[in-house]
Amino acid sequence: MKLKTICILLVFFLSVGLGYAQKVKIKKGIVYFDEVAILKSDSRKDTHSFYDLNGNEIIFLRFSIDSHYSDIVYFNIKFLNQKITIESSDYDYLALSYKQSIVNIIKWFLKENVLTTSGKINTERLAVFQYKYHEDISSKTGIYQKIDCDCDCNN
Repeated sequence: MKLKTICILLVFFLSVGLGYAQKVKIKKGIVYFDEVAILKSDSRKDTHSFYDLNGNEIIFLRFSIDSHYSDIVYFNIKFLNQKITIESSDYDYLALSYKQSIVNIIKWFLKENVLTTSGKINTERLAVFQYKYHEDISSKTGIYQKIDCDCDCNN
């Protein structure tokens, strides 16, 4: 009886482990999930864009460092069709390698069910994701705030 229970638990844990062992990789501008293409990908300097397989840009990502105030490293994620912006400094998804950081962020989207395994945005889960992770960093640090003054700057 004890051996049977141990075997059942072992099979259960192995199947759960294999269920989460899906691989995300980026190769030649294509994002693969378990060897199946789900998105196109393009990076420029400190920005990264993700496209659906038809070439429509759906996610725009920018890595930012606010050295003006406190050296906050964060990323600004824009879900373009949904017009939702998320600013997060969740360091769990940053890596020493830029490419690995991008892969980690895709895995994060998949884990949170924001991105489906077919490369679609789940808008219901995106709202939850925004509520959980948006830190509104730029307004707290003043990076993008307009400077107001009482003087006539045109003279």
